[in-house]
Amino acid sequence: MFDANWGLRFNDPVLQRQHDDDQSRAKELGYENPHDRANLQENENISKNLFLSSRHRPSWDLEAFMQSQYKKVFLDRDVTKLLWNEQQKVLYRSTPMFIVGAEKESD
Repeated sequence: MFDANWGLRFNDPVLQRQHDDDQSRAKELGYENPHDRANLQENENISKNLFLSSRHRPSWDLEAFMQSQYKKVFLDRDVTKLLWNEQQKVLYRSTPMFIVGAEKESD
């Protein structure tokens, strides 16, 4: 599964400051944030209360897979360089994309 810890910043002031710095830097470079046009305040209000927005991911995901007794669990904490363009790397620097997964034992 590819994901990022998008919502943790709503519950972590340090991450929120880093996110704000990322957005300022992106603006200085002329990068437009595609999410600025959406119902930003409504989205933030919803995100604050989501279960995963208070979890430190991908560590939480890894632990969940391990507790589910999967035989093979894998994680790469930052696949940003492989997947994101330069604009995305600036906009979302404080929230790196990761990949985590697991395989069940074959019967």
